[in-house]
Amino acid sequence: MDFEDRTDPPGVARLTTPCDGCVEVVFEGAVDGRVVKSAVTRLRTIARQRSVLYLLVDGTKIGTYDGTVRDEGKELLSIVREQGGREVVMVLSSAVHRLLGATVAMMVRVPIKIFATRHEALDYIQRELTSFPAARR
Repeated sequence: MDFEDRTDPPGVARLTTPCDGCVEVVFEGAVDGRVVKSAVTRLRTIARQRSVLYLLVDGTKIGTYDGTVRDEGKELLSIVREQGGREVVMVLSSAVHRLLGATVAMMVRVPIKIFATRHEALDYIQRELTSFPAARR
């Protein structure tokens, strides 16, 4: 199940389900509150249909972002907590993006892990899902 929303200025939020129990959001380009809000809407739709134990957020393709992403980002991450999910896993290459992601996650009070590559993040999620299968919903 894949979704893509584009806004103007050109920012993109793509949602995919790389494995059972995980939803991935990839942000690209100029990300503002509208781009993040589109991801929130899609994630809520997915969460009604399947379990979201892990939210994988890939921000390595973000060009720019503005201050409107904070509130929408809080809502995006809070969906994991509301659904009884385990963790938000982020892929962020920029130190500034890592700081922003960690700050938003702390405000929402959701566990977070940050990785430098998508491969590392997916390996971590797969290991966790394999290690704790009884907790899968």
